[in-house]
Amino acid sequence: MSETGAHTLIAGTTESGKTTLAKMMCAAYAETGIKRIVLDPMNDPGWNADFQTRDANEFLRVMKASRQCACFVDEGSENVGRYDTEMHWCATQARHLGHRVTFICQAPTQIAPVVRNNCSQVAVFRIAPNDAKVLAECYTQPSLRDAIYLSKGEYLYTGRFNSKVEKRRVF
Repeated sequence: MSETGAHTLIAGTTESGKTTLAKMMCAAYAETGIKRIVLDPMNDPGWNADFQTRDANEFLRVMKASRQCACFVDEGSENVGRYDTEMHWCATQARHLGHRVTFICQAPTQIAPVVRNNCSQVAVFRIAPNDAKVLAECYTQPSLRDAIYLSKGEYLYTGRFNSKVEKRRVF
């Protein structure tokens, strides 16, 4: 889903399919030989990662020492936080090292606008109406408001400069 240097936001309620999609993306990167770095507070063994940690400082250290990796930040609202400038580096500076970062969260309004605004792609599973409104405005795609009606496993995908929103399914 993500091209070189393009960051992605995956948002959705618990058990909607967002981590499943992220793990599928991680596995796809593995097939192409792209290194994968994962920050997951649950330390889920299901990630196909070259490096995985639950420690944000360790994650950042490895990211800054690496080049051209696919990086995943699970539970983004917990790990990024609204005012955590060090984690904002992932959204604002990591692309200069060739990284593509995927931020995974339940509610995009819990992610700082600087992070949302640096994600050129979004995959939206079922979310609350206010969150759908925020993403519809952020990506100038009014149909993202329809995310409130999605079933489990369905998501809406678009890029910042795409002319349409695609409905997709992970399971």
